[in-house]
Amino acid sequence: MTLLLTLLLLGLLVTLVIQGQITARLMLKRAENQAWRAQLRAAALDAAWAALDRLAADTDLQVDHLGEDWAQPEECLLPNGIITRTRIEDATACFNINNLAVKLPLSFQRQPRDVVAELLKMAQQLDPARQARALQDWIEADPTAPAGAPAGSDQTPLATSGRPMESPGEIVYVLAQTGSAEPALPSGLTVLPTPRGDIAPRSNVLTTINLNTAETNVILAVLGQQNTSAARALCITREAAPLVSLTPLNQLLKTSADNPWQGYFDVKSSYFMVISSAEHNRAAAGICAWVYRDPQGQIEILRWLAP
Repeated sequence: MTLLLTLLLLGLLVTLVIQGQITARLMLKRAENQAWRAQLRAAALDAAWAALDRLAADTDLQVDHLGEDWAQPEECLLPNGIITRTRIEDATACFNINNLAVKLPLSFQRQPRDVVAELLKMAQQLDPARQARALQDWIEADPTAPAGAPAGSDQTPLATSGRPMESPGEIVYVLAQTGSAEPALPSGLTVLPTPRGDIAPRSNVLTTINLNTAETNVILAVLGQQNTSAARALCITREAAPLVSLTPLNQLLKTSADNPWQGYFDVKSSYFMVISSAEHNRAAAGICAWVYRDPQGQIEILRWLAP
């Protein structure tokens, strides 16, 4: 009986020891994971700040193109085995959807809604003109809409929100409510914040598109299908050397500097997106920041996302 009791006690003791070891190992593993996550977040943060420093070091503020130092992606292997990757994207390579709130003179041959409709048409949306109207209505109430017109009618494609958009998800939502062919953000459209942190366009001024970084479809959407050859010729011209002014565009369009497209384009950028990540084994951390660079080169962080 005594022997049996002794064996039971020994078995219980061994079980407790094993359980304690397992618990200790789990706690140690958890602490190690937390330490690695902290290191990953710190590495991603350092990489993001280094990218911002690289952007701030740009000495030519009059011209921005994809051959500059800030536009080159970087990858770095740290002594602790963490790999960091950073890239800076030109956010003005796309058309800011909140340009729909800008009131342009009637002399402009292409209104912002025309540009959006053209991009939606290129994305093979079902009813580009109606959907562009819905996006504009979402941003601001249309005073010309008949009172009491039902949502979804030809007069008011969608109920108005009376405020600017804050994320690309809103574009997808509005398009889905108006019969979108595909629940995805159409190529060439984006949503940009302003230096004050809100979303509305500043002083009724368009957010310009950088001709050096914009894709052909974005340029073509602004110029219109009748200027397809000019848009393609412009892209060929910038491949040979970055555009330093809008003169090549004016020459291709055979127009003066004071033309209906002047307000849409520039050869420099003011909005950028900084993306950094840090990885080790299967763990990762990332940062995404939207920044504004003023004409003097000062950098302002508008949004900072670190999931």
